[in-house]
Formats: sequence, C-alpha cells, structure tokens
Amino acid sequence: MSWTDHPDNPLLRPRWWSWIVGDPSVISPDRTPDGAWRMFCNNVQGIYQYRSDDGLRWSLVQRIDHNGFRAWVLPWQGRFHLYYQRFHRLWQASVMVHRSSDDLIHWSSAAVVLRPGLPWEGANVSNACVLPAPDGGLWMYYSADLVYLKDMGFSEPKHISRAWAPAPEGPWRKHGQPVIGPEPGHRYRDRGAGAIKVYSGLLEGSYAGFQNGIYKDEQGRSASAILLLRSPDGLDWQEYPHNPIVAPSGDHPRWRRAHVYQMDVVRVGDALWMYYNARDGWMIGVERIGLAVLDDPAQLWASVSP
Repeated sequence: MSWTDHPDNPLLRPRWWSWIVGDPSVISPDRTPDGAWRMFCNNVQGIYQYRSDDGLRWSLVQRIDHNGFRAWVLPWQGRFHLYYQRFHRLWQASVMVHRSSDDLIHWSSAAVVLRPGLPWEGANVSNACVLPAPDGGLWMYYSADLVYLKDMGFSEPKHISRAWAPAPEGPWRKHGQPVIGPEPGHRYRDRGAGAIKVYSGLLEGSYAGFQNGIYKDEQGRSASAILLLRSPDGLDWQEYPHNPIVAPSGDHPRWRRAHVYQMDVVRVGDALWMYYNARDGWMIGVERIGLAVLDDPAQLWASVSP
C-alpha cells in the first residue's frame, strides 16, 4: 500500500497573518448544494470554510467562528452538521459545540453538545468525528485531556473515546472509558493518542480508523504520524502492521518534516484522497494542508494476510 503525495503539495497555506491552517474536514461535490468541494479547517482565528472546483485549488468562503478549532462536518438527512472545539478559560479548557445549515452558508447558533466530566478527560474535549451508527443514531469519536510537548510549547490530545446520540444535536451518551490511549513502548503512540477519523465502507467487514499518534522520534523530539487501524465494532482496534502510512519526512519535503496531524479521507472515482495537515518545525513551525492519494482502495489492507 502506498499513499502518494500530490505534486502540488501543500495545497492550502496559512493566510498571511497566521502560522497554521489545519484539521481539514472535506465534503465532496456530490454532497454539496452547488456541486463544489468544501473544506472546513482552522487557523489561529477560528473555523474557516473554503471552496474548490477540483479539490486542489481552494478559495476562502467565510469564517464561521473566531473561537473554533478542529472542525468536523457531517451531511445528514438534508442538513449539514458542524462540530468543533471551542475554548474557554484562556485556552485552558474546551467543550464541543454543534451548528447546522441547509446551504453551507447560513449557520444556526452554536450549542454545547459535549463537555469534559470524566476523570480521564481532564478539562478538554476535541476532535469530533461523527458518523452514522449501525443500529441507528450517531457515533462521535472525540479526544480528551492533553499531554504537554515541551519542545513544541503546547499540548496535544491524550485519549480517544466514543459517544452515541439519537440525533445530531444529542443528547450524547459517553462510552465512559478511553478507546485508544498512550501506550508506553509503542513506536508511534507512546506519548498520546492524538485523534481518529473513522469510516465505514473502506474495509469489508470492518471500520477503518486513521489516527495520528503522538510519540518521540529517534532524536527524542515530539512527532506525529498517521496510523491505520481497523475494528469490527468501532471499539476494539487492530493495528496495520506496516504503520505509519503517512509520516514526517525530515527535510524532503520540508513542509512536513516534523509532524503529520489530522486528516479526512474522501473516495474520488477509483481512488482515496486523504487531506491532512503537517508541520515543518517544533517550537517555531508553520502548518499547511496537503493531499495524499491511494490509487486502489482495495490495497488499503491487502498487503496483510488475514
């Protein structure tokens, strides 16, 4: 299995007054009112929406919330449901909020749908990934608590868990325990779980999970790479033996030399397109969004014996 970086990478760069653009969530043209691509992502001043005719060249549409971070958008029963992290207490705590729209332009008011409250969640919940549950309702995968990365000067998510709700607005009932967490000795997850995006229909009989583990590299620096997982029930996850599938690149290309973070995967014809953000440095660094392509989705797990 080989994910190939698009030759035009990075596709989306920060606006001139920001040093990051990241955490993309993408809607393909067959699911939008105007038949155009849409991307929701964040910079240092909140959640922004971009539009594209080809999925490669993007133009700004609107800022949705100046205090938003780590968005996920779900088309569901004729409406678009947007979930994202909203900070309070001077960026020391956060909740998950929900907004909806029928045209991707006019959005309902933000309403809190998930708060930290369990001991292992700390003061933060973030990185929603919402998808239909097999027996009705919706699943939300989310990250909780933080691990501080001294060489970065900020924190990344520590645990991943899941909640269920009968409708996009909730009420959300938490699983109650972490589904994935930091694992001492794990090559790509010894410091934190990061976040996960989960998809049905990519692996026969299983859910596919794309997770960015937080770890120390061979030089002892913090790093993040995208790992592939699979699960029959969305709770017990098996690792792809040849992880990571997208990793930091060193100096070639330099734009993703330090960290590869969160992503969204879209089926385009006979291929899978993975939009992801990456960082080119540690304490001082710029984050941009690029695209990796898997030409044959049947190869997603095919190189591994049953």
